[in-house]
Amino acid sequence: MKSHVRRPGLDAPLYVDQEVLQHETVVFAAGSQTESVQIKTADLLRHEQVTTLPLIKHADENGKDRRR
Repeated sequence: MKSHVRRPGLDAPLYVDQEVLQHETVVFAAGSQTESVQIKTADLLRHEQVTTLPLIKHADENGKDRRR
């Protein structure tokens, strides 16, 4: 998923694991350990240029880490 619309002032690259795009919503910390934000994935990424990469490690059947 790539979008070429950028919000002013946010000139940092955004990398997202491909699995995140499969979820309708995402939840992440909102400045403290007791507060969180839940938002639709499409709404969160709508105005960002996103690069998808395999970032999540998963254990294989032998318990060894592997990238998807």
